[in-house]
Amino acid sequence: DEAADAALRAAVEAQIEAESLPVFLSGRLYDDGVIDPRDTRTVLGMCLSAIASAPIEGTSNFGVFRM
Repeated sequence: DEAADAALRAAVEAQIEAESLPVFLSGRLYDDGVIDPRDTRTVLGMCLSAIASAPIEGTSNFGVFRM
């Protein structure tokens, strides 16, 4: 039945379109959040400040080995 196939295709495309939005993905905690483009410079400055304020130290052990 072509009408049912078209309806199913439209429903799947609508779901994919809705679930591809950045706000949906952040709401599901798939990432660390969405930065407002107007705040990019401020957030980047805070990140660079946090990186620069901690001393760089070597490690005395190995990290996790994954296969």
